[in-house]
Amino acid sequence: FDGGNQCKCPTGEVHLKGKCVDGDDDVCEALVPGAVFNGTECVCAVGSVQDARGACVAASDAVCQGRMGPGAKFDGDHSCECSTGYVEHRGGCEEGSTALCQQLQGDGADFDGVNACRCPTGSTADATGRCVEGSDELCQTRTGPDGSFDGVGKCVCRDGFEKVSTGL
Repeated sequence: FDGGNQCKCPTGEVHLKGKCVDGDDDVCEALVPGAVFNGTECVCAVGSVQDARGACVAASDAVCQGRMGPGAKFDGDHSCECSTGYVEHRGGCEEGSTALCQQLQGDGADFDGVNACRCPTGSTADATGRCVEGSDELCQTRTGPDGSFDGVGKCVCRDGFEKVSTGL
């Protein structure tokens, strides 16, 4: 149990056919064609990304655009991301604007001019992405007991803790 609302395999193991098994490249390949085991989870190897079918393939801006739309690009490592001027929404990249951000997050949200929507000072996005008044309690529902609200607009980890990657 990850402390949130998902059960997951212990570190070093991956979920395969309803069971937790020791992770290795062969297991990851069986789960996601082209994936490798990084010691903790299955990921696409450096220089590859998941295509629209979910397989790891040689990365390029074109592959990312096929998966996320014309505003996507390859990040140079093993992920696709939205280009400057675009916001990630529903797994794709949409042209960013304050109007789009308010549609997604509610009144007061605006486009940061780069590639994200932001909530007004003193608020943060809740689990649905809507802007709400920020609090330690709200942040802890997303980050666990070691999260807190920074007072400006972000949920952060307390000193001595760090965010954990979720992999593929």
